[in-house]
Amino acid sequence: GVLSILIGIAAAVVGTWGFFMPESIAELPAPEPFDAQQWSIHWKMSSVIIAGLGITLSVAGAALFRRKRWGFLLLFAVAAITALFPWLLSIVDFSIYAFEQPVVLESVISLAVGIAALVAYRRVDVSG
Repeated sequence: GVLSILIGIAAAVVGTWGFFMPESIAELPAPEPFDAQQWSIHWKMSSVIIAGLGITLSVAGAALFRRKRWGFLLLFAVAAITALFPWLLSIVDFSIYAFEQPVVLESVISLAVGIAALVAYRRVDVSG
């Protein structure tokens, strides 16, 4: 529970910071020309998703800390979205930039966490 809260807060902070930083990042020298406005839109959308998942993960952690069984389902949802969303974006050709590309190891770890949360939801009685 506590680890989920801390990781969630960190993700929410990074996502929020990232949302407000694209203009300064886009001004950095690039090895090749690119559309800074399009990049900024993609960066901001990714930042909002990261912040939202972070907040949701913190809520899941708080629920688990308070021994609420539904926290496992919320943890599963965050892990499943983290694992599958980049692949979906890639399939529909929305992923243009490197930070949007799916990463196999990241997806495998997220799926493992999600499966563990789902198993825990089905097996663990958090009411004590």
